[in-house]
Amino acid sequence: MKKIFIIFIFLLFSLPVYSDQKTIDLVEIKLKEIGNLDMPKSYPNGLMETTFKNCKIDNFICLKNKATKEMSLRFKRTQKYNDRNPGSQIYAMALYEIYYLSKLKNAQKDLKKFREKWPKKIVKGKDISSLIKANETRKIMREALGMSIAESPEYVIKYYWIIGDFLQRGDLKVAKVDKELKKRESLLSEYKSTVGFLKKRIEKKEINKLYEFLEN
Repeated sequence: MKKIFIIFIFLLFSLPVYSDQKTIDLVEIKLKEIGNLDMPKSYPNGLMETTFKNCKIDNFICLKNKATKEMSLRFKRTQKYNDRNPGSQIYAMALYEIYYLSKLKNAQKDLKKFREKWPKKIVKGKDISSLIKANETRKIMREALGMSIAESPEYVIKYYWIIGDFLQRGDLKVAKVDKELKKRESLLSEYKSTVGFLKKRIEKKEINKLYEFLEN
């Protein structure tokens, strides 16, 4: 009897908890969304002439390092700067795609080890959780501009760059807006914000459970 109890305790703590099948299914979905390592064969001319200047297109380490540095700078810019340069944040989103590819490239061995044992055992769970988090950010950025997570990085980067270039051509102008229109816009914005908050809260609860499942 004692021996059976010891075996039971060993199995209980050595294997993942399968009581929440929904979380396990969600991991499967997120693994598919991570995608394959689809490296771009070309980049926008504007990107090659600025951020990627002095980098060869086949030198991904150079491209990745410059993209990550520039992305970080752009995301830290003030609102005042972004108002004057409306394309800056979109350019940063394009650079994030390259940053994500570098994470995915570095995680190939971890992914292989994880998939070999999954779902019987969780191997490299924290690393896979980190990759899923990065991909969730990428997914949110794409959806904000009407793009699917299934689109190739090369297409998405070019799409972002076109939008960024288009926004940069515009001049900042101050226009007078009717007070009633402002009020309606404020109420509509508040409604959208509330609905969006509730939706994201539900989604966040589920995804956080997934992270805990992989990391613990």
